[in-house]
Amino acid sequence: MALNALAKVREELLTKTNKLDRLEAEKSEAVQALQIGRSNWEERERKLREQLASVEQRLVDLNSQNSVLHDQIQSFSSQLALQQSLTEDSGNISLNRSLNTSLSEEEMKSTEQLVSVIKYLRKEKDIAYGKFEVIRTENLRLKTQLENAEKQLRTAQDSLKAEAEVTDTSVATSAKHAELLRK
Repeated sequence: MALNALAKVREELLTKTNKLDRLEAEKSEAVQALQIGRSNWEERERKLREQLASVEQRLVDLNSQNSVLHDQIQSFSSQLALQQSLTEDSGNISLNRSLNTSLSEEEMKSTEQLVSVIKYLRKEKDIAYGKFEVIRTENLRLKTQLENAEKQLRTAQDSLKAEAEVTDTSVATSAKHAELLRK
């Protein structure tokens, strides 16, 4: 009878030890997976931060270029108004016509160039802003994934800890029982 009880206790001890080993292995795998996930997330976050900084710098550059263009347009308009006022003041009609013709041709070329540059800058600004939004959204998604992974790890660790306590208690009880049977 005592031998049967001892064998039963040993079998129970072996089962609990195996279960504890399995849980320890699962914990180790979960910790390793979390570390890999965290490392990957940190790398992606670093890259996204670099991209974000690049896009923000591009946005600053585009805004700066846009301001310069606005200043040039205003300066050009002022020069044009001054030229028109000077030509109106002079009494020479033929000179006015030739100046108006050459001024109109130059004005058209400059205006077309400015319009094309402004369109290009607006397009680039829209693209840069779009990239910025995509990067920000990806960053938020990755943060959420990391938080979920950390929550799962904490849950697994708590479960493992509780199971280990139960196993330790069971092993201690089995050991005491075996000791009593030996006496």
